[in-house]
Amino acid sequence: MRYKVNGKIIRSENSAKPTNTASKLVLEHIDALPREYNVLDMGCGKLRHTIPLSKRVAHVTAVDSKEQVYRKQVIAGKKSISIYEYADRYLPNVTIATIGNTRWKRSRFDFVLIAHVLSAIPDIIARINVLRDGANVLKRRTGHMLIVTNFSNTRFRAWEKASRATAYLDGWIIENKKGVSFFGLISVHELIRYCLEIGLRIIQSRTVNGCIAIVEAAHQVKKRKKE
Repeated sequence: MRYKVNGKIIRSENSAKPTNTASKLVLEHIDALPREYNVLDMGCGKLRHTIPLSKRVAHVTAVDSKEQVYRKQVIAGKKSISIYEYADRYLPNVTIATIGNTRWKRSRFDFVLIAHVLSAIPDIIARINVLRDGANVLKRRTGHMLIVTNFSNTRFRAWEKASRATAYLDGWIIENKKGVSFFGLISVHELIRYCLEIGLRIIQSRTVNGCIAIVEAAHQVKKRKKE
């Protein structure tokens, strides 16, 4: 997605990490998913978690901005290929969709992954809307969502003194040859607040290595009335 901040265009696709940098914590969660699951990977980037998901579950829908979906880049060692083309050639149980496509919003998923996505969004309302979109397609009684963000990092601390970095919101706007990016530091407490604001319940939450925030959430379970 693109966001305009102080006259600068933030290109969230610039924050996408290489395919070979999948989070160990996310991979551990993926390995525990039931084989029959239908999964949504929101903000799939360069498919770093989509590919492991495709090897574990029945079907994956990977969603990102149209800029990220169709641009030519390096995916899993394949040069000058879009994630749409990569999935079409190598991932038969993966469907690629853009955020603006409404078809995926009519599906219902057993598991929704939102890993290191919110940190690239320089707008709190937009972050909450991403979570809401994920919650809206999550199965009501059995589905769950995993949200992961960074809230501390040596690189982030270095930006406090970097001339190319400007403090904004809870992070920094970074300018380089690729354009302008945003990196926010979102704590586990903020993630919990976002989830509660859209009516989700927290299954568990934790921080890892003092720098990664993880929240697992699901829909509220309504108690049945006694007859």
